[in-house]
Amino acid sequence: AAPSFFSNKKNVMILGIVAAVVIVGIIVRVIIANLPTTIYMDDFITIEYEGLSTKGSASMNFDDEAFMARLMEEMTEQEAYTMLMRLENAGGDLELEVPENLANGDEIHILFTFDNEIAKDYGVQFKVKNPTITVSALREPIFLDLFADLELTFTGCSPYADVSWENKSTNEFIKNKVEYY
Repeated sequence: AAPSFFSNKKNVMILGIVAAVVIVGIIVRVIIANLPTTIYMDDFITIEYEGLSTKGSASMNFDDEAFMARLMEEMTEQEAYTMLMRLENAGGDLELEVPENLANGDEIHILFTFDNEIAKDYGVQFKVKNPTITVSALREPIFLDLFADLELTFTGCSPYADVSWENKSTNEFIKNKVEYY
């Protein structure tokens, strides 16, 4: 009689290793499948800057439509609205912390407070990838010396003196927009 497959210790060991790898693979797959999907809130945020460096401001716009579309990839519309209402009732918020007189090099902070335990009930979790943003988008102010290229001519003597001036600036703004009296 020919020996059976299971009578060879080497075959049994190989089969045991293959079975262990398959079982570990199934366990890992189940664990990964049950992990909540991470949704990064800053994917839906745009920050707009206004003003000049040292006198600037920033505001945040949130793309509600793109956010809802992303939620719909993970859950039904009813689940999404129910989750959002629960998060709102729990005091969830997303806001921008901006220093006054914003300048290039200053930091803006995205403040994010959501109860991720509620979100996990729906198979998602919310995070912010980059909660701190260093400002670099403000235009630098240009400092103009309005009198650097102003040529004054004095004629006469007191009390009958007269002053005339000529603007010899090469700066277009000073040349065309500044008037002297």
